[in-house]
Amino acid sequence: MNKRIISILVAILLSATCHCQENIAGNDTVSPYKFSLNITAGYGVLYATATGNLEFMVWEIPTSFISSMWVRAGLGPWIAWEENGINYLTTLMVLTGRKKHHIEFGAGIMVMHNSDDDYNTILPAGNIGYRL
Repeated sequence: MNKRIISILVAILLSATCHCQENIAGNDTVSPYKFSLNITAGYGVLYATATGNLEFMVWEIPTSFISSMWVRAGLGPWIAWEENGINYLTTLMVLTGRKKHHIEFGAGIMVMHNSDDDYNTILPAGNIGYRL
């Protein structure tokens, strides 16, 4: 029974993540909220991670195809075969589109701290996503 629940939970975690954006109350233009907090999780055969992300809109462009620019900062644990640690990441993101549908692109860096061997690895970080 426990293996079945864990398998269902893993299948849910592997599904695509969507961010919901709504209009600000009383505003006829479609402007997303300026602040977002979300959690992403992933699981592979020998690797698992969960990251809490804090996103803040730094620039809104109401007349352009690029609707806004965001800064994302996140951290969370990771585990791999006999190792574990914490990821720290920061990315600059661009949202395109209007209304409630946005495509997001992001690029930045991630510092992957290995707690077992006490060393850091700096890697590129990026994302492509779709927001409803």
